[in-house]
Amino acid sequence: MSDPQQGSRPADENGGQNDIPTLLRLAIKAAGLGYAHTDNLRGPAMAIDSTMAEMAGLPPDATTLSPYAWLDLIHPDDLAGVLALTERLRPDGGAFTATFRLVRPDGTTRRVVASGAATFNPDGRVPFASLMQDITDRAGDETPPLVELETRIRERTAQLEAANVSLVAARDRFRTLFHNNPIPSVIYNPAEDCVVDANAAFLRFFGLPAGRVVGRAGADLDILLDEASRQSIVAAMPPDAALQNVELPLPGAGGEPRIVLVSLERLELSGQPCVLAGLVDITALKQTEAQVRRMASQLSLAEQAERRRIAAILHDDLQQRLYALQVHLATTVARAVRGEYSAAAAEAERTRVLLDEALEVTRNLSVDISPPILPGESLYHALLWLSSRLLEQFGLHVNVQMLTSWRLLPTGLRVALFQIVRELLFNVVKHAGADAATVMLAQDDTRVTLVVADTGVGFDPTAAKSLGGLYQTRRRIELFGGRMDVASRPNGGTTVTLIIPVNIEESSEYDQRLSS
Repeated sequence: MSDPQQGSRPADENGGQNDIPTLLRLAIKAAGLGYAHTDNLRGPAMAIDSTMAEMAGLPPDATTLSPYAWLDLIHPDDLAGVLALTERLRPDGGAFTATFRLVRPDGTTRRVVASGAATFNPDGRVPFASLMQDITDRAGDETPPLVELETRIRERTAQLEAANVSLVAARDRFRTLFHNNPIPSVIYNPAEDCVVDANAAFLRFFGLPAGRVVGRAGADLDILLDEASRQSIVAAMPPDAALQNVELPLPGAGGEPRIVLVSLERLELSGQPCVLAGLVDITALKQTEAQVRRMASQLSLAEQAERRRIAAILHDDLQQRLYALQVHLATTVARAVRGEYSAAAAEAERTRVLLDEALEVTRNLSVDISPPILPGESLYHALLWLSSRLLEQFGLHVNVQMLTSWRLLPTGLRVALFQIVRELLFNVVKHAGADAATVMLAQDDTRVTLVVADTGVGFDPTAAKSLGGLYQTRRRIELFGGRMDVASRPNGGTTVTLIIPVNIEESSEYDQRLSS
């Protein structure tokens, strides 16, 4: 703390106490006020009276105090406020009143209230006078110093300004997120039955311009539910929670019926309670679910048909052979017991033939159910094996052509394609009236192409009945994201083309995991 500047010049040379009328000086002292003045605030020192010196903790005989030493006496927390008040005196002068704390040289603190005034003269001098009163000991005086109050006001103002900046930034972020959100979204005011805002995705979903939606009453929009339905949905929202995934039918762009999941969230805009609604189009999902249910039913029917086929083989073929085998075996034993060894030997030979036939039936059935070549071989090699089986069983000549280099497909896809091609070739055997067929394979990094062609009787592809046998095949291909094209005409043969997307790298990794 600076040392007081005192006693260097007579008081009256610096506008000292001798310039104050005696009676006024006595009145000031009687009121318990300290007095300071100078004819030039820019000068080296101000004159102070003994009361002022006592308040500042200075010696009783101190008569002057430099402006810098005076500032050093002000509490650091109050200094900025005092300086701010004194700045108001420029450039034309004026008055101020401030309440602040003084820290005296001995470390004690006093609370004072000061009033001052200054005048700026054309010659550059700044006459200044101030009165000060010690209010430290006032009972019940809880009024904060003016400086402290102004400091609080400034701090609160700064806080409010910062909060306002944050609020504006948050509003801008919300607006950006809302309008750039790929999910169709709309802000609705239920009290006014009015659409407050809608994002670009919402407008695209319904095929509408912004002017057709924003600011319009919900009753004017045929894209939304009727007012009663809207109000009932809003009323169903919990007071403090969102409403999630309400399934609703709505017309999309062009009036096409769509099924959407609507989620609602309460929010307040400009003091108005609103609802933020987001739409998720699940039409394709619903269609896929329905398709999967149909396919599951069809696959179940196919499975039942396969079971009936296997049961027919077991009953009509294998069981009859086993029954005949049982009869011949009994006859063989009876003739051997009677000593008819020649006849018994003949029966034994017929029994052996029946046993071989029964074994062949079971072997063929086992192979049909699960071809042994599939788990470890490529689709190409599996089809070569199938062609040999069809030639052996039905006399059908199948020419298998590999048009490109071949890499191993995932086992599940490989088995499914093998079974589909086998069913198509069985159709050639049963319906085409042809003794030859061609299977062509092509593969690149993105898809597999299979073509099954024959020169048989053909059919009319426009007839639904004609395609009935191929319906399940088409649905199985679609499960893998592929498609099936059928080209045929009466007496012109039939060509079935299968195109299935596949990622070769993923396929290779898949098979590596299976083999590890």
